[in-house]
Amino acid sequence: MVLVAAAMLAGAAGAEPVNGKSARRALFSHKTFVFQLATDSGLTPLQVKLVKLLARDPAFQRAASYYGAMAISPSVFEVAPSEGASERAKGLVKFTGNHHSPAAADRAALVGCERTRRRSDAACVVAARFLPKRWKTGRVLTLSQSATAALAGYRKAKPPKAFAISLASPAYGVARGENAAETALAACNADATRRGAPDCQVVIAD
Repeated sequence: MVLVAAAMLAGAAGAEPVNGKSARRALFSHKTFVFQLATDSGLTPLQVKLVKLLARDPAFQRAASYYGAMAISPSVFEVAPSEGASERAKGLVKFTGNHHSPAAADRAALVGCERTRRRSDAACVVAARFLPKRWKTGRVLTLSQSATAALAGYRKAKPPKAFAISLASPAYGVARGENAAETALAACNADATRRGAPDCQVVIAD
């Protein structure tokens, strides 16, 4: 599943920027989101019920923003109550949020989960996602919840202006004036570097 998410991210790279008007039409409201169970997780009905309970965890609630994901190793359901069991279980569940696409959120959650599980544990799967309300596929652009909110300020600014995002992390950058694209990219990549890698690209330009 990590490879599938990575392939989707690679497909998003290199897309031509859209203008602010097209971006506004493509994006969803930043004011609300929905919690959606993954239909392809391979979890049993009982495990799915337990995922719903995990979603009430305060850590999950703090990560509650789109695009987000919960990745788990099914071995978490086999952890017996004992000293250290809580820490062991935490290593089998990974929450992530505020990414710019479902694929980016899935990959971040899966990579984090795989990094902390033991070799003897079952492979991690995406169990649930945070998506914008009324989410649909096929949009020319997707942005994180916070970046979508920031678009309001972008739209009020006069051109030239640019909006850059990271393909793999929640990082983004906005700039206007001469060399707006380069400035937005630099701001975005500075944040993306702290999060893992400078992979930003300009997605909106006017």
